[in-house]
Amino acid sequence: MSIYVDDLIFTGNYESMFAEFKSSIMLEFDMTDLGKMRYYLGIKIMQRSDGIFISKKKCFEGSREIWNE
Repeated sequence: MSIYVDDLIFTGNYESMFAEFKSSIMLEFDMTDLGKMRYYLGIKIMQRSDGIFISKKKCFEGSREIWNE
């Protein structure tokens, strides 16, 4: 049996939890760590010390170009 997972996103507050989870899952599956999420389904993700912010500005700018044609 083969399973293909396109994206796996996990969140939490503890860096040690991330490291432990990533290590254990990489032992079990062939995967690539792409680092912190920056874009997902056209949504920009900004991760800063004061919070996580999302923006669809780029998505709307592309839509505006289509609507103005």
